[in-house]
Amino acid sequence: MNAIPLFKIFGIQVYIDYSWFIAFTLITLTLSQGFYPTLYKNLSQFDIYSRAVSAIMLFY
Repeated sequence: MNAIPLFKIFGIQVYIDYSWFIAFTLITLTLSQGFYPTLYKNLSQFDIYSRAVSAIMLFY
């Protein structure tokens, strides 16, 4: 199994696959470089990236 063990809940081991990191990075970059700058023109780069990371965390 190509996954990282995270935690165990009710005796069931929960893993995260390596491909999740690739998807996380690509979607975060898409939101922070394409979507949010057109939607919010007066935000700093930090605010844009923090919104993108927050959105993707809520998505997953």
